[in-house]
Amino acid sequence: METTIGQLLQDKAEEHPDKEAIIFEDERITYEELNERAERLASFLMKRGIGRDDKVAIWLPNLPEWIIAWFAIPKIGAVVVPTDPWYKGGEIEYMFNDSDTKAVITTEEYGKYDFLDILEDKKEDLDKVDTLIMKEGKSEKFDSFTFEEAYEEGKNWKEDQDYLERKKGTDLDDVTFILYTSGTTGKPKGVMLSHYQIVKNAHDQGEILQTSEDDKLVIPVPFSHCFGNVMSITLMVSFGGTMIPLVEFEPHNALELVEKEEATMIHGVPTMFIRELEALKEEDYDTSSLRTGIMAGSSCPVKTMKSVINDLGCNVSITYGLTEASPGVTMTRFDDSVEDRVETVGRVMPDQEIKTVDDQ
Repeated sequence: METTIGQLLQDKAEEHPDKEAIIFEDERITYEELNERAERLASFLMKRGIGRDDKVAIWLPNLPEWIIAWFAIPKIGAVVVPTDPWYKGGEIEYMFNDSDTKAVITTEEYGKYDFLDILEDKKEDLDKVDTLIMKEGKSEKFDSFTFEEAYEEGKNWKEDQDYLERKKGTDLDDVTFILYTSGTTGKPKGVMLSHYQIVKNAHDQGEILQTSEDDKLVIPVPFSHCFGNVMSITLMVSFGGTMIPLVEFEPHNALELVEKEEATMIHGVPTMFIRELEALKEEDYDTSSLRTGIMAGSSCPVKTMKSVINDLGCNVSITYGLTEASPGVTMTRFDDSVEDRVETVGRVMPDQEIKTVDDQ
């Protein structure tokens, strides 16, 4: 699949305008509504001086606004800097300054997260951040705007020729994403990925999972990680499926959503699946709608993997990857033997190359 991230959403909105893209608590957002909000936010960002290749951080938990921003920022050729909602002052100071971040999409606070207090405390230490777009609240130290204000200012995007021309200028090979990942030494480094890398990797994973517009994915993994933004958000939009995000993982809540929404897919790291299996023993949730999902992030005990398949009824794919590879590298397939599906990380994905070397 060769398209930019912003165009991907627009195409799906045209194909399935009334299809539910996001289910979040009591809110249901169609593909047409999702794209309209993304277009308005993108137009607003451009009006506020965000240029091509400028960096815009998303510092939110797993909220619908995260998804809206993920598609809005690339529409104008700007670059997304996903930011872990658990980060504190020193961490955002380093990341925002190292990436030359100019604007931050955030909120005042959400549950345990005190975003605005941290930002305002660090105002003098942030080199280029001058604008906040906020789900809730206002800042006295930054130029700040609510999402509603952004949507209102960007509502005439269809008649804005400068905006439409900017959108046309986005190239598949343009960097659209900088994700900071910790190596074995030193401070986290920003990994730069292009539209092509992200969309292709997400689409290839979806093909292996036999994803369709009928699928509904419960997403407990953080959007600030490539497991969330590439392997969940971009994957589902590639096929016109429905995203069901959790702000924070809680196993009973995850299984309640599977039952209530008849979800067909669920992602997670092994510890999430282990806790879901424990919750399933405590309460008899109906998970019969589940068919697959991705397990990644660390190795999984063979016994646990078999329980996920047999007890949860979820024929998950074990996936190995790294951020620098966009991120998926290998995946197990449905036609692999049970032993291969539970004891390996699968086969190489399309157009990837793997080299095996010994210690020498």
